[in-house]
Amino acid sequence: MTLTITDAITAKTLVLKHGEIKQLEFTYTDKTGAALDITSAVLTLTFKEDVDDTTIVHQLADGSFTKATNVATVIIDTTAGTFEAHKKYVAEIEATFGGLHNDISQTFFLELERAVNG
Repeated sequence: MTLTITDAITAKTLVLKHGEIKQLEFTYTDKTGAALDITSAVLTLTFKEDVDDTTIVHQLADGSFTKATNVATVIIDTTAGTFEAHKKYVAEIEATFGGLHNDISQTFFLELERAVNG
């Protein structure tokens, strides 16, 4: 099973301005490239300062996602949690299927730049 993050993520890093609100889209497919139904999966998007950290900066639970067959969307609000400008966070999107399929997770980076005020 594979996960594609269909957004402006270059080299697995999403760069946003601190205070920006952005919708992300995640597309799930099986090993043949066919759509993988995620409507019954539990999705979680977790942000930490380091991959080994136990402290979570911000987390979006399943209820934050909109799911349609193999596509999930979620809104990231970089003013939420304890996000700070000039930092790079590790983000992990996880799909738990409750035994129907193997669980899927993928890591990418969220880099927050300082917002320029006018």
